[in-house]
Amino acid sequence: MNLVKLITPENLSEEREKFFRNNTYHPVFSYVWQLNKHTVEGLDHKSKLIDGILKQNTQAIIKYAKLLFDIDDWVELETAKKIINKKPEKLTLESVMDFVKAFQSAFEYFDLDGYNVKVFDSEGFNFRPVVSEKIIYMSKHANFQYFSVEGEVRHELVHIIRYENGRYNKIKKSQNYLPTEEGLATLMQDTGISGYISEFQHAAEYIASTIGM
Repeated sequence: MNLVKLITPENLSEEREKFFRNNTYHPVFSYVWQLNKHTVEGLDHKSKLIDGILKQNTQAIIKYAKLLFDIDDWVELETAKKIINKKPEKLTLESVMDFVKAFQSAFEYFDLDGYNVKVFDSEGFNFRPVVSEKIIYMSKHANFQYFSVEGEVRHELVHIIRYENGRYNKIKKSQNYLPTEEGLATLMQDTGISGYISEFQHAAEYIASTIGM
């Protein structure tokens, strides 16, 4: 079962419009799992997290999300607060084709034959790499805020190169694969030419996550 699809509201765009039209409106989201019964098999952290979401077991959701994403405590909270003290200027909005061209150029540079970018009229994400299909899905409604073309390409290419390297060298995914993967991708994004800008957004997301918890 796809975790991202599971936690993305089906009525995200409609509820967002209502929210921004009325400053007292509270969004009411609907999800794909609310309409159908699902069963989850597996003892790994991801399976237990999905089972907790389906059963709306708050304690299970917190427990297994922290285990899956390797969050023991918020050790970088003070660092994140310092980063967001200085708000950078937002980047000039780039077009969808700017991102597509940049990814195609990167695929050619690294000899990643067969990889493509597909733009979808879907919301709730910016990019979703599906490496087994050699595709990066991009939302037509992507909201980049402080993320540059260069930074996004550096981030997503980490996922692809790690996958191809693991496949070629027959390296199995370890239990800590996911947090390591995202940590490395974020590091590459935040150390690019305009990395200090994406670092601001990542720090803000980090603080928002503590509030969500």
